[in-house]
Amino acid sequence: ADISIPLALFYKVASSTIGLSELVVRAPVVLFGLMALVVLPLLVRKIFDRTTGTLFAWLLAIWPVHIYYSRYARPYSISLFCAACGIFAFYLWWTTRIRYWKYLYVICAIVGPYFHPTVLRALFAPLALIFVQAFWGRTPDPEFSRAKVLRLILITAGGFALLLAPPIWADF
Repeated sequence: ADISIPLALFYKVASSTIGLSELVVRAPVVLFGLMALVVLPLLVRKIFDRTTGTLFAWLLAIWPVHIYYSRYARPYSISLFCAACGIFAFYLWWTTRIRYWKYLYVICAIVGPYFHPTVLRALFAPLALIFVQAFWGRTPDPEFSRAKVLRLILITAGGFALLLAPPIWADF
């Protein structure tokens, strides 16, 4: 019941090339679990301050759920990493208007739900927020114009649909 398409593809490639072992099966989730301990506190530090980022790193390092899912051969630590990076990137783009945060958000919003669909709501909620602001609020900011917001929503949803199209086509 916990099949992740990208992990299944990784396991298929690994089994036909280097072979599947316990290390190979757990490597992606351990890697993303370790990356979360480095990258997420740095993003928190950009939003808050150094002390908060350090405290966040320590709390994340001792959080039993993160430890468990970073060892468990399921996509939970990967989707946590993508969801947290995407939400932090969206907030940084929202507050700073620096475009590479927007691109990071779009990548995370496309890839995160591909690993596990439970993060779809968390990553698409910011799109709903800027949609409401662009179409029902008054925003003089050209970065959040109606056309740009609609294009961002279509790119994000289209990218996610492109990733899901081959499996849906193969086995509807």
